[in-house]
Amino acid sequence: MITGILIAGIALLNFDLPSIRPESEDKCTDCHGSLVQMSTVHPPAEMKCGICHASTGKPHPGDAKGFTLTNSFPAGLYAKADADTFALCWDCHDMDMILVDSSTAVTGFRNGALNLHSVHIRGDKGRSCSACHNVHAASNRHLVRDKVKFGNWSMPMNYIVQDEGGSCAPGCHGVKEYKR
Repeated sequence: MITGILIAGIALLNFDLPSIRPESEDKCTDCHGSLVQMSTVHPPAEMKCGICHASTGKPHPGDAKGFTLTNSFPAGLYAKADADTFALCWDCHDMDMILVDSSTAVTGFRNGALNLHSVHIRGDKGRSCSACHNVHAASNRHLVRDKVKFGNWSMPMNYIVQDEGGSCAPGCHGVKEYKR
């Protein structure tokens, strides 16, 4: 059974997955509760762990590989921007968020019509979504991390939300502002 909800203009699906027993799901936060105890929580992380995670059949806790993702998502900072690499995201989000270079409709992270998600994720050094966003929860709006791990350096994002856009000033570039 699949049901849909709309949160902040983003269509999200609530999957009733048999991969994690409902009575077990409540126990996830017994150990992993800090993942969702921040001011901005990714809606799937609030709903059910089984939306993104599936049991491998190995005992958990005890075996770190007791769970896996329900679809593909890259490990690391850089990743090729295509449908297969971020398939987990496309279960809920519109793929145009990274594929369309110019639009006023596919994302709020834009400068005018220039899609800044596309700018950051496409090309030879495309970054994974998790480079800037925490997939479970963050203290910043839009799940933007406070800091990004880059080698041994913990690079501050210096993210500021404004009414019609925002700005950031991480170590990878100077202050950049964007206006919708």
